Amino acid sequence: MTQEFLLSVTPVEGDKYLIRTEHERMSAGVPVAREIVTWQVEDWIEQAATLMDDPLLGLLRSGTPSATAANSSSNSNLVLLGQQLYHALFQGTIRDSWLAAQGIAQNQHDILRLRLGLMDSRTPRLPWEVLNAGDRPLATGTDVVFSRYQVGRVPAYVGGGSNGPLRILMVLSAPTDQDQLQLHDEANNLREELARDRSSHQGPEIELKILEQPGREQLTQDLEQGNYDIFHYAGHSGWGVAGGDLYLVNHRTGLTEALSGEDLAGLLVNNGIRMAVLNSCRGGHGATATGDSIENLADALLRRGVPAILAMAERIPDDVALSLSRLFYRNLKQGYPIDLSLNRSRQGLISSYGSQQLYWALPILYLHPEFDGYLHNIETGAGTTAIDPIDMMDSPLGMDFENLPMDDFEGVMDLHLDDDYASDRSTIADLMQGLDPSPTSMFPASTPLPQSPVDDLLVLGKTLQNSGDLTGAIDAYGQALKLDGQNAVIYDCLGTALQQYGNLPEALSAYRMAVQLDPNLDSAQANLNAIRQGDSSRVSNIESPGQAAIFGSSNITKKNSVSPFWKKPSSITIASLAAIGLGFGAIKLGEKSKVGTNDPIVTASNDSNTSNSNTSALVATATQEFNKQNPRRGQEAVEALLNQNALVAAETALNAATPDQINIHGISYLRGRLSWQFAAQGNILHSAQDARRYWALAAQKEPNNSAYQNVLGWSYYVEKNYDLSTSAWTQVLTLTESDQTSKDRSMANLGLALNYMQMSKKDSKKAQSLKAEAIKLRDRAFKARPDDFTEKSIGKNWLWTEKMIGDLKELRSL
Repeated sequence: MTQEFLLSVTPVEGDKYLIRTEHERMSAGVPVAREIVTWQVEDWIEQAATLMDDPLLGLLRSGTPSATAANSSSNSNLVLLGQQLYHALFQGTIRDSWLAAQGIAQNQHDILRLRLGLMDSRTPRLPWEVLNAGDRPLATGTDVVFSRYQVGRVPAYVGGGSNGPLRILMVLSAPTDQDQLQLHDEANNLREELARDRSSHQGPEIELKILEQPGREQLTQDLEQGNYDIFHYAGHSGWGVAGGDLYLVNHRTGLTEALSGEDLAGLLVNNGIRMAVLNSCRGGHGATATGDSIENLADALLRRGVPAILAMAERIPDDVALSLSRLFYRNLKQGYPIDLSLNRSRQGLISSYGSQQLYWALPILYLHPEFDGYLHNIETGAGTTAIDPIDMMDSPLGMDFENLPMDDFEGVMDLHLDDDYASDRSTIADLMQGLDPSPTSMFPASTPLPQSPVDDLLVLGKTLQNSGDLTGAIDAYGQALKLDGQNAVIYDCLGTALQQYGNLPEALSAYRMAVQLDPNLDSAQANLNAIRQGDSSRVSNIESPGQAAIFGSSNITKKNSVSPFWKKPSSITIASLAAIGLGFGAIKLGEKSKVGTNDPIVTASNDSNTSNSNTSALVATATQEFNKQNPRRGQEAVEALLNQNALVAAETALNAATPDQINIHGISYLRGRLSWQFAAQGNILHSAQDARRYWALAAQKEPNNSAYQNVLGWSYYVEKNYDLSTSAWTQVLTLTESDQTSKDRSMANLGLALNYMQMSKKDSKKAQSLKAEAIKLRDRAFKARPDDFTEKSIGKNWLWTEKMIGDLKELRSL
């Protein structure tokens, strides 16, 4: 069995990046984590380019006396780079989540699958395969396996492992105008390896067909007729603007006949290829690539959804390529998944050529995020995978997760206050003592001593907040809410910390919840009024009786001017969302409130009405219903919160969903809507791409739901992916054929109209006809539901973004 740990890296601005766990695919018990960091990417790329420039020269020099010291130095520098990348990636809450995932995998004797998704054009050029935890590179072991994945527009994974033999089409291509390669040696070597009798192995039989020097026509014919699982290309390739180029052989001249990456991707996908092995230079992302617009073969194949791609970052010597192929297919034949097979192959390259050579770091594996890496179905009589991961663990972690040292205040979120209050209270006191050389100054003589774990955490939060550690304060308040979710004072304190941190949307929600729980809490009401009046810099000095009872006469005041959180130095942990998720996810809430029984889940448009709402009661309802395994009722409460734009409360409610409910299509839809609305408020921790991923998951699980297809179409439209938005909206029209005036149908027609308008700008020859089609679809939508597209209605509809509204105004003017 394997455990999943997915990390995505999203550029924010300049050298700032958002790292986050993709928690919907992770194991239960692994905490959600998000960090904004500052990386010197260009420096790393320059360092990597120097280390990995033309490994072919390393092979030629490796036998010379003068090369020994140089190789040793290169290896040392590569280790240092790997350690730099590791500590840059795993820091703060990300590190804590990673350690927890390792502990769970180790205790369950499972392999931990680390997948890294990179969303910009620079970070993919870094050699993430050299990530080094200090003892060895992660990508060379058997307890942790490593791969990359494509974040963003990736078609859903369709298919499973084969029950028959794995069929490989090996293409050898060496045009006479290109450097000659030892292709026949590679093919014969692989044929001999696969022909060996391995009667004891548990993996599939492998059938190999070798296609020598084909042109485009012959390659197309063989792929269409062969029913292959793996496409293995050995030859030359290059970068380009259309997904790079793969070089075939013109049958008339013997010269190069280029096949673009985009054309190759379509050919492979249409013929069911599940893995592409690109044993060629410049097939994947490498440090020596130049220009943001340059693409490689891997880019094109990833966009079309090829489930697995193995490509080379730089030129790889022929004999190293032969060894890699032999090792890789030997492991596949033993029944291992692709990523584990590659990890074992990397270790084989190190054994063959020595750790001073960099060849093991050249292969780059990309796996679809929904693909488990098994090309073949291997089952025991009980229906489980026949391979025992324990047999493969030659390097166990050996970490004692029960006795991890506490680094400053990072352990405070792991305290189990309800298990051993006396011990944990002592720990909290120790933490507070370390904040100030004269800790007694924090507690004047008139200050009552805390009497409960909640009081302890409030004092700790205030102390951290006054010392300038806002994220630590937010963590402490979130932990307090985990113990007492009906405490208005905690919400008020949390609001002040969030407000000072620059996160006004969440601060506003915290103050609202405080006032709803206790309308007489003057400090919360004052803070709420200040934000509503536009004075977001002011934090009230009014102290509630509840605060005075806990804090004495010391008021919470704003010590320094604080810029928005995305402007913070990289050393600050972005923990507000983690605190909300961890702190609110298990709160003990009061009586259930009644929620309407209408069907809000399948409509894309709802009015916002907060006048009679009770946010905390809705959170309580959702939490209770999820815990009682009534997810539908929980979803209704969450939708009501989203209709009020109470996003922090809605996220709190969604975090109460149990692990087996996370991937229910209705919850995926709501997670997408939450991210969409958060992004509309400018929350940097959410994006339209997040919404699209959730909606794609919902649509995959419930393909006949027109609402899911509708919002998915709009998310693609915002990303300017007009082909996929057209596909989604066409599906909506098919599903709503019997209801010509439905909301989803009208929105789909309007979306298609906008698509035609956008396409008319790019095709001058067809501009008039495209505009005419846009006008026809626009009028059809307006006629069917005229009240839905007035300025007032659009202003109440959560789905409409500023960009969409601007495009609609342009469409009206046609």
